[in-house]
Amino acid sequence: ITSYFFGAGDCPQVDINLSEGLTVIDAYAFASAKMVKSVTLPSTLETINNNAFDGSLITEITIPRSTKSIHARAFRNCLNLKTVIFENGDLNEATYPDAVSLLTTIGAYAFENSGIQTVKFPNKLTTISEGAFANCLELVEISFGMVRTIGENAFSGCEKLKNISTNNFVETISTGAFKNTKALESVAFSNVKKIGKQAFAGSGLKRFLIYQFNDSNENYAKFKPYASESATEAVTVL
Repeated sequence: ITSYFFGAGDCPQVDINLSEGLTVIDAYAFASAKMVKSVTLPSTLETINNNAFDGSLITEITIPRSTKSIHARAFRNCLNLKTVIFENGDLNEATYPDAVSLLTTIGAYAFENSGIQTVKFPNKLTTISEGAFANCLELVEISFGMVRTIGENAFSGCEKLKNISTNNFVETISTGAFKNTKALESVAFSNVKKIGKQAFAGSGLKRFLIYQFNDSNENYAKFKPYASESATEAVTVL
C-alpha cells in the first residue's frame, strides 16, 4: 500500500480487508483517512512504515504475528483507537517457535496521542522507543512482557495510567519515561539497572520498589525501597 493511498476524503466510512501477500504498508497510506472505519491486516505483513495510520479514525487493530516493525508515528493521533492486539504476543518462542509474534520494533511516537486503553507487549519486543505512547490519555494498563528498555518519555503524559506489570525483565527506565502519570501510585521492578532523570516526575507515585536478585540465583531477593522523590533524580542500581 503506497503513500496517501486512501487520502483524507469525506466519503462514507468503509471496512478495509488487505490482501494476503502484502508485506509493507508505506508511509501515510491511511493517514487522516476519514473514510476508513477499520482495517484488517494480512498474515503476511512485515512492516508498517512511518505515519501509516497517522490521524486515521480506526477504532481497533490486530497486528499479525508476521509483523516485525512498526515505524515512527505509525498510529500517532489515532484518537478513536481503543484496542491494539499483538497476535500471539504472549506465546513463548522456545515452546512455539513458529507461532510467536515477530515484532521487535515499535518506533518513536508510534502510538503518541492515541486512544489506546490497555497494551500487552509481545515477548520478542525488548525496547519501547522514545515517546512511543506519550500522551495516551485513556491508557490505564500496561503489561511489559520481556521489554528491557523503556525509552525517553515513552509513557509521559498518560494521566490515567494506573497498572504496570513488568515480568521482571525491565533493566532501563529512561529520562521522563513515566513523567506526569498522575494516576500511577505504585510500581515495583526487579533487575532494574538504570533510572533516568525525572523518570517519574509529576506522577502520583507513593510507593516505588526495586527487588534486586543476587548473582548467585539463590531463592531470595534483596529488597531496596526508593521514595517517590528519589525517582525524579538519576539513580543507578548496581
